[in-house]
Amino acid sequence: MEREEDSWRYTTPVRMVLPDSWDDVQRLYVEVSVSEYYVPASGISIGLTNRSCRFESRQQYLSRDDTLEFLLVGNCAELNAGDEVRGVLSVDFSSSASISVVGFRSGKNDSGLLRIDDPHHNFSIHGRFDIRSGPQKARLVDQLAAIWDLPAVRYLLPGVIVFDALLLCLGGFVLSLPRFRWKRVVACGAFALALASTYSIFVPPFQAPDEPDHFLSFSRIAQLPELEIGARELAKVGHFERIHFHSWQRFLPEDFGRPYPEPWALSSDYPNYHVRDSVMEHRSALTVSFWKAIGPAFKSMSASSALLSLRLINSLFWMLACVICMIILEKIAPPYRQIFPLYLFVIPTLSFFAVHVSNYSHFTQALTVVTGLGLAIFLRGRKCDWCGLLLGLASSLLLLTATTGATLLAWTLTMVVARVVLSLSDRQVTFRSAALYWFGLALGLAPLLLFAHSEEFELLGKAFGKFASMVGLPQALSDTLTKAPALCVLSAVAAFIGTLVEYGASRLSPLARRIADTTALVSLRIIMIFFALFLLLSAFQDFSQVPKELSIIGAYEYMRLAIAGLFSVFTFREPDIMLSLTFWSGFGWHDAFFPGWLVRLLAGTTGIGILLAMIRVYRDPDRSIRLLCHIAGAFLVAVSIIVLISSGISGGHPNVHGRYLISFYLLMLSVSIAALTPFMEGSKANQLQADASAPLRLQTSLETLVAWGCLVAMCFCPFLLREKHVSVGLGVYIFWPYAVIAVAIPLACAAALAILSRTPAGPDHVYRKLAPRSGFVVALMLVIFAVLGIIELLVGLPKAIAYNLGVYVVLVTVLATMRLVLLAEPAFTAPKRWLVPATLVILVTLHVGSLLFLMTRYFG
Repeated sequence: MEREEDSWRYTTPVRMVLPDSWDDVQRLYVEVSVSEYYVPASGISIGLTNRSCRFESRQQYLSRDDTLEFLLVGNCAELNAGDEVRGVLSVDFSSSASISVVGFRSGKNDSGLLRIDDPHHNFSIHGRFDIRSGPQKARLVDQLAAIWDLPAVRYLLPGVIVFDALLLCLGGFVLSLPRFRWKRVVACGAFALALASTYSIFVPPFQAPDEPDHFLSFSRIAQLPELEIGARELAKVGHFERIHFHSWQRFLPEDFGRPYPEPWALSSDYPNYHVRDSVMEHRSALTVSFWKAIGPAFKSMSASSALLSLRLINSLFWMLACVICMIILEKIAPPYRQIFPLYLFVIPTLSFFAVHVSNYSHFTQALTVVTGLGLAIFLRGRKCDWCGLLLGLASSLLLLTATTGATLLAWTLTMVVARVVLSLSDRQVTFRSAALYWFGLALGLAPLLLFAHSEEFELLGKAFGKFASMVGLPQALSDTLTKAPALCVLSAVAAFIGTLVEYGASRLSPLARRIADTTALVSLRIIMIFFALFLLLSAFQDFSQVPKELSIIGAYEYMRLAIAGLFSVFTFREPDIMLSLTFWSGFGWHDAFFPGWLVRLLAGTTGIGILLAMIRVYRDPDRSIRLLCHIAGAFLVAVSIIVLISSGISGGHPNVHGRYLISFYLLMLSVSIAALTPFMEGSKANQLQADASAPLRLQTSLETLVAWGCLVAMCFCPFLLREKHVSVGLGVYIFWPYAVIAVAIPLACAAALAILSRTPAGPDHVYRKLAPRSGFVVALMLVIFAVLGIIELLVGLPKAIAYNLGVYVVLVTVLATMRLVLLAEPAFTAPKRWLVPATLVILVTLHVGSLLFLMTRYFG
């Protein structure tokens, strides 16, 4: 293809002869070769000369060997089979890259390929038409049941959706109860279980990074070789090899009952890479022990049942991790700074990372607890003596769930430094309180001794030996330092030294503390100014993309580019594919991503939150020191991961992507989302004082959440079923049962609150004021049903449900937003009154959109 002058737009003239089955053509595929592994692209189309019909592609990123997927747009009925048409194939790149079409010299006759002749170079392009005779209709629930090879999914899926919608409503209810002590804990667990169980079943089997490798490792560790055989058959049934890494491939109705010839194959790019046992013993000692313990329960299960069960078990663990995270926030943070950890639910992929079959799911669960601890320490401001034990236990848990958990020790170190700095000239520090913190930290690391002889720790010892040789440490000494007795002695000595250092720092003159406070405040303000300017200008700057493979530019340049990219991932820049896109939208095998504008919005909003966190604490020396050390620790963790992977110390294939940087992202997101919540700042007296507008605000939040949850359940179930009637023999429109459900759910919730009002939990009038008004909910439902009735009369409800599900999301969002803005008076003069419920609506919208993205990606 030829590049246009002064741009990265490539074009080539083409002509094609339309096939005999032109009326049944659904798509057009064209093979291309790109100079880069991943590059953003836009404007991919084939415009036909003197025709309104055109072929357009929705792909936003192209890889080295890729296939362009074109859809027919415009009036294509004017074309007939056998017509010869001419046009121009065009592709726009946002950065330097080149592209060429893959083809062969004219004269070669291959009936399996679409012949598109280039008049300038006289060759035919590799491509084909996607021809389907007749409409291909299938219920989405049947597609999911087929790809899972589990008929029970047909009945399980609608129940899971309704159950998850009820969990969301439950979380909204308890958050609206002012006198319920554990409302945040219950809501956090309800939200976590709802999201995790949904992604567990909606993400097709093995469509997660390295999940088939880890499942094979589970079958070996659990001594269930039949699961390995079943995994190969399940991969064939779900067309794993055809779909993964190929964003244009789908699991369609014609694939039902037609297994793919092979479960997985060798990669042409990496001859040494293929799906194989991941050897979990080298990755996580805790995961290996857990899999051995639960292995007997999977003896009679099929591979699909075992895979789904493992995901659902991980869902329960993530719910538990979120509950523990919230309890830590409740116990450590002061009452006037306690917040709900929204950062756990604002990331669409986090729930997915926490449930797929891998040790990284357990690492994500451990990281959830750790980030809650870090956020609680930051919000607390003052020192917490028994937090040393929690830090030690958290570090042990991270290290036992993943070898990369060793990098989190850098963050633990910065937390320790923050405590020492805060102890300067603090006469209230006693030798006992310092010893309680430091020896608690050492005691928290004791669980590591239970796994000292595991293969994971042997691998960590070898990695430490490589690092020691790089810095000139004798081999004998490095081997001794990795032994259990030496580690015990070192921990005790370090705890004693830390106690002396902290106690000695507390006896310094007040001048030392004034110097530390002044340095922290000045440093934070300088960083705040530069970050604000960078955040403002980032959207207009060009940034270098981190390549997919280290070998392209070399280890040193790769490390430099990746580390430099860390400082811009929380801005409005064009998202880096490896560092940013693979985190925010890292579903599947990194073969399909969210639109670039959405990732920009999520990343830029996070950056604004980080800036707000700096602004909120720039006058508070204690929290300024905490924030600086927290951010520094997060960046040290990310840099350590990049260095370990790039230098080859960690082994494996050098490749840094968003999933490996999840610890960095969560640590930064925790303080960012905390700064964006309306509960973070303010004096204790102001926060504890009752707000006269609280009942109205809570009532608005409750009504919106209830209406939203039941509407999503009502609208999504017909979309799954794609049927007009409840059953073939029963002539009842499926619209009416779901209409009854949608009205009954909020009324039942109102009745539940009415019952609560008669319990000793609080005064009656409080609960009755907070109960959702039945008239409002019914009126909203009638509006929705009236619109659906118009759709039924104009275009037919089944078609609207099957192809235009977005109309429900848009409609309900508009109505809910109108409710928040117009009825929660005065909304514009008191943003806090509608900020929280609006945030919850945005989060639900984000996750519903993610599910639609996944369904479109895998099922068309």
